[in-house]
Amino acid sequence: MPPSSSPGRVLLVDDDPTTLMLLRTIVGRGGFAIETATDGAQALDRLRSAGAPEFDAVLTDYLMPVLNGLELLEQIRLLDSTLATIINTSDSERTTLSASLKGGVCDFLEKPCNAKVVLGAVERAVGLTRRQRSLHSAERRLADVCSIQERLAPNLPDRSSLPGQLACELTTRICPIHEAGGDFVSVFHPAPGSVQLVLGDVSGHGLLEGFIAAYFQGMVKGMQTVGIAPLQIAEACNRFLLVEWSGNGAGEVSSSLSAIFVHLDLVARELRILNCGCPALHCHVPGRNPEAWAGQSSPLGWFETLNPGVATVPLGDTGSCCLWSDGLLDQAKRLGLTPHAVAARLLLTLPADLPAFRRTSNFADDVLVARFRWFPPDGEQPDDALPLYHEALPGDSGPGIDAVQERFQRNLLHAIPDLPSSCLTSVLLCVREALINALKHGCAGLRDAVAHLTAVLRPRQRRLEITVSDPGPGRSQVLSAPAGLPDLFADTGHVSLGLEMIHFLTTSTREARNGAELTMEFDLAAA
Repeated sequence: MPPSSSPGRVLLVDDDPTTLMLLRTIVGRGGFAIETATDGAQALDRLRSAGAPEFDAVLTDYLMPVLNGLELLEQIRLLDSTLATIINTSDSERTTLSASLKGGVCDFLEKPCNAKVVLGAVERAVGLTRRQRSLHSAERRLADVCSIQERLAPNLPDRSSLPGQLACELTTRICPIHEAGGDFVSVFHPAPGSVQLVLGDVSGHGLLEGFIAAYFQGMVKGMQTVGIAPLQIAEACNRFLLVEWSGNGAGEVSSSLSAIFVHLDLVARELRILNCGCPALHCHVPGRNPEAWAGQSSPLGWFETLNPGVATVPLGDTGSCCLWSDGLLDQAKRLGLTPHAVAARLLLTLPADLPAFRRTSNFADDVLVARFRWFPPDGEQPDDALPLYHEALPGDSGPGIDAVQERFQRNLLHAIPDLPSSCLTSVLLCVREALINALKHGCAGLRDAVAHLTAVLRPRQRRLEITVSDPGPGRSQVLSAPAGLPDLFADTGHVSLGLEMIHFLTTSTREARNGAELTMEFDLAAA
């Protein structure tokens, strides 16, 4: 293949010796290396013997013996689909060819030849060939990176093979902007009954970042295998980025690595987190609002001294945790949604549907989400509650209830785009009623009192659960609104009437703390 710094090598094909000599003179003025052929068959022999990648463009006549220009073009496509071809025709031939080729040729030239037009067409064809070959080469390299990342992809054994008191499941979704990206997940089992997970996010989202991600994925997995602790792994990666990476001249391209290490001890029932630059881990336990642990700190590759976020979280019988990359936070902010809604939509998307979902989502950065659940290995069906939404509302939020409802609706429809409209109407009526009651009576309209709105989806049962809670005493005492606060209820009987409506519109309800915590269930399968 000719070096990209050279003008290029062009094959000229024409059965008329005079035209061929003229073309050779014109194209030669551009400094191009030139080969000639007197018909399509001879041109094909030249391409096969030298190798089609050795040429940067072909300029051929249309009407020739043995193989005409169109037939030659079809053979060139089979040899090298990146090689740009120009066809030289008369005006009458051009009309026929334009309709039949449908874009298979990069340019047409009209006889008689104009030197300036010919030279310009050849220069454009050479440029097109080189761009197409560069893209084709990049696609092959991307395929190599994807292959590496797939071989290093996380893999958990079957539930029955995990010793200890708890079992676990892992779900990951990765949506790189290109075919390979800078986000990765690595999983290792350092001891019976324990799982160690690492989520990494290399800054940038090009081909280089894909290679760096694959390198670090292998590096982390190798160090995990020999029992090196997460903090030591983080320190080694940080040292590599600061010293070895820049010391090899690669420092011209600034790279950093955000990584969060999660150790799940299924026997001791605890979660240990070490976070270097990633968003906080979000933990969901049945009956509690989602909690964030080990907040964000600086990524690896920024400073010599690490200051990671750390946390130890006790585990109950069942629960789940979600981790995501900065790209998911950026997407949520761009769409005006919560990270939980964006993560849920990704997790509910089947792996086979991810390429199409990625094309229609217009991600600005690589996006990764990982979710793992823990549960007893035997007995009841494990809890599969997937958090969709959580908002903490100050007690004086009553006048802004319309905005609260609109936010909740947007997030709900993003996470569950196929939610039936009849079900959506029932959900919104019940949520609005429960929230107004919680803000006025449970929070007494006081700013310092906080009501919580939480929504989770149970995909296997196709059931939506929404919980509204407040710090009040429940229905044992109806508090009056403070002076100056708009009276949202005309009479105290509204509370019981509202509950009757909620009972009517929901599949079922559960109460705690005498009604200060209300969980409403909606059967989506029956909607």
